[in-house]
Amino acid sequence: MVNITAAEARSHFSRYINMVDQQHEKIVIEKRGRKVALIIPFPDTGVDTSHHAVPSLAALDALPSRSDTFIGIVKEADLDYRSSRTEYLLTKYS
Repeated sequence: MVNITAAEARSHFSRYINMVDQQHEKIVIEKRGRKVALIIPFPDTGVDTSHHAVPSLAALDALPSRSDTFIGIVKEADLDYRSSRTEYLLTKYS
């Protein structure tokens, strides 16, 4: 897993997309020291996504077990975001 800043991601986005695509690397993007995004390889589900929207979290639950790691990472990132957002709001408005 590689951690980069948002500025670095913006400057070298294609480089990081290639890392994800070719080396199956996971990229964590941080903004002011806080994790804000995760770029991960899209799982090979055998589903043609060229004419479809990216699946929702509910749709990801229905994917085969080989995608369990992917689903876990997405859910963990979502929980991290929600908990850090909750902490921020509690701090700001308490």
